[in-house]
Amino acid sequence: MVCELQKNSQQAIVFRLDEFKGHKFVDLRLHVRGEGQDAIPTKKGVTVPIHLWPQFRKSLAQVDQALIEQGWLTKADLNCDFSPGWTAVPAWSTEERDPDDQHN
Repeated sequence: MVCELQKNSQQAIVFRLDEFKGHKFVDLRLHVRGEGQDAIPTKKGVTVPIHLWPQFRKSLAQVDQALIEQGWLTKADLNCDFSPGWTAVPAWSTEERDPDDQHN
C-alpha cells in the first residue's frame, strides 16, 4: 500500500502499486471494513497501467482546475503534502467538516 484516504469509518480508498502477468499498474480501490474485521478490497476502483500514469496525472490536474473554476475548492484546498507511508485523511471527511465552510 502506498497510501490510504479514509472516506468514513468503514470505507477507505487504497492506493497501491501492483503487477500482474508482467504488467505494472497503479490500483485505486475502495476497501470496506466490517465491525471487528480487516478491510477488504471491493470491485469499485480503477487500475491505471503504468504507461498511462503520466496522462492520468495530467487529467487530475484538469480536474483540479475545474474544481477551482466551479468554486468547489480553492487553490489552498488543493495545496497538500503527503509524505510516503502516511495515511492521508481528506479535508472533506464528515468528522472534520466545518458547517460554516461553503466548500462542504
